[in-house]
Amino acid sequence: MSPVPEEDYVPDLTPVLAAGDRSERAEQPGASAFTILSAVGETMYEWDLETDRIRWAANAADIFGLPDIAPLETGAGFEACVDPQSLTDRNQAVRNGLGVDYGRGVAFDIDYGLRLPSNSDQRTVWVNDRGIWYGDAQGTPYLARGVIRTERNRPALILPKSGAALPRRREFLKLLEGTLAVAHHYHSLYVFALLSIDNLTSISEVYDADAEEEVEAALARALTASLRSGDVAGWISDGELGLVLRVANEPEANAAIGRITTILAQQNFATAAGPASPRISTGAVMIPTAARSVDEALSLVREAQRGAKLKGSGHFVIHTERQSQHRKKLGQAAIARLLSKALHENTLTLVRQPVVRSRDRSIAFEECLLRLVDEEGTLIPMGDAIAVAESLGLMRMIDFRVQDMVFEILRRERGTTLSFNLSAESTRQPGWVAAFEQNLQRSPELADRIIIEITETSLIEDIDAVRDFVLRVRRLGCRVAIDDFGAGYTSFRNLKLLPVNILKIDGSFIRQLASTEKDRLFVKMLHELARSLDLETVAEMVEDAASARELTELGIDYLQGFHTGRPVAAPAAASLAAPVTALGGAQGGHGSVDDREL
Repeated sequence: MSPVPEEDYVPDLTPVLAAGDRSERAEQPGASAFTILSAVGETMYEWDLETDRIRWAANAADIFGLPDIAPLETGAGFEACVDPQSLTDRNQAVRNGLGVDYGRGVAFDIDYGLRLPSNSDQRTVWVNDRGIWYGDAQGTPYLARGVIRTERNRPALILPKSGAALPRRREFLKLLEGTLAVAHHYHSLYVFALLSIDNLTSISEVYDADAEEEVEAALARALTASLRSGDVAGWISDGELGLVLRVANEPEANAAIGRITTILAQQNFATAAGPASPRISTGAVMIPTAARSVDEALSLVREAQRGAKLKGSGHFVIHTERQSQHRKKLGQAAIARLLSKALHENTLTLVRQPVVRSRDRSIAFEECLLRLVDEEGTLIPMGDAIAVAESLGLMRMIDFRVQDMVFEILRRERGTTLSFNLSAESTRQPGWVAAFEQNLQRSPELADRIIIEITETSLIEDIDAVRDFVLRVRRLGCRVAIDDFGAGYTSFRNLKLLPVNILKIDGSFIRQLASTEKDRLFVKMLHELARSLDLETVAEMVEDAASARELTELGIDYLQGFHTGRPVAAPAAASLAAPVTALGGAQGGHGSVDDREL
């Protein structure tokens, strides 16, 4: 399509564009419209993207404080004036706009700064730009019309946190939603990635909050520098960057995400407080082939990122269409039936992995891990099972069942000490703790042989409720461990408020310990922190002798992983012939079980 010919220009703009010289304006029919626009600090434009020419209303130069509008008469000239601190600009919103023109155009409403010449070098004029762009049959924008209002007194609305010129969560998710609409309509392919700074909280606590913001800003600049025109990035949350790339196929997506992850993982930043090296892990999902909605994309990208974290810093995992088809083939309904059957028939089973003392490799305790198998005996990924359990409100029922199995094992095996994971939801529900107290009233001698593991995520959801839970469990004589510690969620200040006994250091820091000095220093720092709080430490995912030696030299108290002992099935009686506690109604929470070592 071609832009509207100049002589047929939009009628409602004609009074403005027809205004003549200043001396003649009072006599012109459009003078009142011109006066009103200028009084409210607005001007209008039409941008022909095929020729790159911008036609302005006659008051444009006055609005921008310019002697003439010549510097802004092309898209390229206008873009050259955009302040680098802006979150976005018109070129991004229109040429790379994520939307579908169904015949009425695609609206945009953006804020940015313009660095314009003045008598004293340059000044920044902040503007709000609202308009509509029109696309051809292939979705390519060819025309944009809009209104610009100056916002000289409102720069705070534009400047992002940390000076990182990227949109925040709400704006980015709108862009992701637009990407999905484009992908569905034009059958195009994109990859959505979530890049996490896994040690951001540690950087903040070792240095200060300013260092955290410096690292975020520096990483945002490094990411922006690695992107192509049309790629979209933004903050999902503190320490988490979202990224959307247009790709031709899955191999190209793998290459692009791998390249960006490697670039960011190799960054070393000099903050005012000292040097900092971000630990980066990336999860990604193909859209729309693997994820067809924003919610599904966020769910799958976080699942992929968990897999990347298990591989260690600098790794990425992409959820592809093939994996989605496998998931759909199995089906959530099938998993739900298996879970329901296992709960009602008492066929959920536990495996136990030893946690050994580093000094002599003797077993200190065993962690209970839950297993779910289908009718053919195939192990179901617990990530899928937990997601279904949460959506159906089954997590508390599972937590009750695990409690019963643990007490049954401890009553039968007098020399055994067990740990088990508990969902965040159950820590806040009095029913689970009440049943736990009843079990200990029947067998008080078991208290010092029980360790309850809670995840870091539960701490950020409700720190006060978790503190109350930990205090109650400790008064009963049991120990409490924080699982996957160091993954980037917990404030060390909050840790001081919790009377826990053990920190289990996240396995992503352990897997490459022998070959990565950065990981070794970070583990040492976590161990020293634990020592300062009189806490014991467990290193998870110890997979080789070299790592075990390093950890022992660092003073880590306990080791857990394939090198020191693989998970083994609990005796058959641990499946329970009948439940001990009543199974109440449930609300979902974060997984109470972990199949990482299975």
